[in-house]
This record gives sequence, C-alpha cells and structure tokens, in this order.
Amino acid sequence: MIYYKIILGDNMKKGFTLIELIAVIVILGIIAIIATASVTGLFRSSTTSLYGTQVEIIESAAQKWIVANSGYLPTDGSDYELSLEKIVADGFLDDKDIIDPRDKKIINGYILIYFDSTTNQYKARLIDTEKIDLAKKEIVKLSPVVTSGTGLYADEEESGKYYFKGANPNNYLLISDELWRIVSLETSGNIKIIKQTGFEGKFDYGIRNKTNGNTGCGNATVCPVWAKNDTTVVSNSSLMDSLNTYDYYPSLNSKLKKLLVSGKWCYKHLNLSGNVALDLSEDDLMSFCETEFVKSKIGLINVKEIMKSSIGTCGYLKKCQNNYLSNGTDFWTLNYGNDVLIMNSNGMIDTKVANSSDVMVRPAVYISGNFEIEGKGTEEEPFQIK
Repeated sequence: MIYYKIILGDNMKKGFTLIELIAVIVILGIIAIIATASVTGLFRSSTTSLYGTQVEIIESAAQKWIVANSGYLPTDGSDYELSLEKIVADGFLDDKDIIDPRDKKIINGYILIYFDSTTNQYKARLIDTEKIDLAKKEIVKLSPVVTSGTGLYADEEESGKYYFKGANPNNYLLISDELWRIVSLETSGNIKIIKQTGFEGKFDYGIRNKTNGNTGCGNATVCPVWAKNDTTVVSNSSLMDSLNTYDYYPSLNSKLKKLLVSGKWCYKHLNLSGNVALDLSEDDLMSFCETEFVKSKIGLINVKEIMKSSIGTCGYLKKCQNNYLSNGTDFWTLNYGNDVLIMNSNGMIDTKVANSSDVMVRPAVYISGNFEIEGKGTEEEPFQIK
C-alpha cells in the first residue's frame, strides 16, 4: 500500500501528460469561441438598435419636412420620393444623422412619403435600398425556381420577375394574423399579394362623361370602370374608392400599412354584352396589362394573372386547373366592361354585372420587400416578417 502511494506521488510530480495538455487547450479554445461569439452578438445587437434609433430620427425629420414643404407634395395622394441629401440640405438633418452605425457609411436609401387616408395626412418611411429586395431573395432561396409542376416560375415577359403557379404552392404569407398569398415577386423588389379570403362587395360603377367619347359602354351615363381617366371617365368606381380611401384602407393594421407601396394596376375594357364574351379566347384574356394602367395602393387581381397561375387549361367558362387562386367563391377581377370578369366558385373565368352583391372582394396590394422573413410558405408554417 505504501509503495503504491509513493508511485502515485512520483507520477503527480512529473506534470501534465500530452493528452492532458491538449484537453486543456481544446477547452480554452471552446471558451474563447463562445466569448467571441457573445461579444460579436452583443456588438451586432447594439449596432442594430442604434440603426433603429437612426431610422426614427430620420423619419421624424422627414415629417417636419412634410409640414414645411406641403406644396411639393402631389395633390392626388400618390407617393413622393424624397432624398436624404435633400433633407440635410434643407436643414432638417445633420450630415452625421444619415450615417449608418452598422458600417459607418452613408445610408443608401430614400424617404417614401405616402398619404394615409385614415388621418388625411402624409407620412414618411425610410426605404433602405440595399435591403429593398431582401424578402424577394429569401423567398427565391426557400422556393427554388421550377420549370414544371407547382412552384415558383421565372416570368418570361419581364426579366427579374417571378410568379407562383399550381394548385397549392408554398406562397402563404402571414401579416398580423391575416393570411395572404404571394402572387408575384416584382423586378423592383416589391411583392404582390392577395388576401386568401375576401368580403362581399359590389364592383359598382364610375361616371362616364358623355361629351368626351365612348368608354365602350354605349351611351350609358355610368359604366363599370375601375378608375377615372383624362378623357371619358370622370370618377372612380365606388369599390376602388372604398378600398383605397373610405373603408378598407383605414381598417388595415399598422404593420401592413407601413409596408404598402403604390403599384401600377393594369385593366382593360372588354365589351361583354350579349354573347360576345363567349368568343373570348385565351389570347384575348392574356392581352391584359398592355395599354391601360392606374396607380393606387390597393387593387384587384386581373384575369391574366389568374391564367398564368394555372397548370393546364384555363379560360372563359373553362375550369382553371391546378390554380391556387380558386378558393370556392366568386370574386371580382380588375377589368371593366358591360359586365365584369370574375373567377367563379367552380374555378372558371365568368362574368357578373357590376352591381352584384354576392361576389367577393379579395384585395390585392403591393408591399415593399424591405424585410427579412421566416417560415416555409406553407399554410401550416407561412412566411412571416421577422
């Protein structure tokens, strides 16, 4: 027993073995990595917080600029882009106020000034152009582009644009507990979305000016037009005004309002009186978005987008096969004529008179892609804004 103790004591006096030294070095390395990661995380969190404060300072200054320069703003409620350099030059910000604390460079962006019909005031939002297509890039990464079957497709008509197609692609987007479907990822980085469910509402009529030519509605004083123009139509449809000004827009949650951007909505007059509509070919329906446009924040989907979303046949009184937009209800599309084209509950393109009250309104909007996303795009795990 004594001999054993002496041997143990002698071994202890010899110091650490090579294996023990390696073990110590590994442990110290792990501790260093953890410490470095913690410090880096704290630094990143700190600079991100500082950037958030910087955004608040810039947007507050922009609000003061709006008050002082209301004469510069559009009188029709459309958006206005204001450069950061202009705010500095006008004395509402210092040069240091537009330096990004994350990289010490001038913020690469501009102020989007938009009209909030809820408060009847213009408001300001900073658009970081380096992040303007961030959500688009992440969605393309999570939903790889395909050339067949259900999924995300590259648009053949417009480079840099993508659209979803098929019976149930992974294009669900949840914004403040409201479920939307992503229709397209625009070249600009903006994203077009449509409500998964809608509400009943008339398309209704705009007022035609008889003295300025024919809208395609014969000699009628009213016509189911979507928006007024410079010649023949002197008022919007009540649905457009309801969505953008009076009813729907004021009801939107603040998160969605802050993301909204004005979009260019295409529509086309179709003379659908009598049996003319029965002769509408696929080429006729696909000829939308060529000549007639209107800008607004909220609109409706058009039949061309419905047809592009199908895999298989789709047309007038023909079931649009494998089409995620079909949700078992009749809903309006963005066109005007003696009657209005709809997608009916059976998934066919059909017509309804504009004052029908049993057709659903499914609002569509363009949102800025200036945000990070999480989720998988499925109904169970939809994309969400981080």
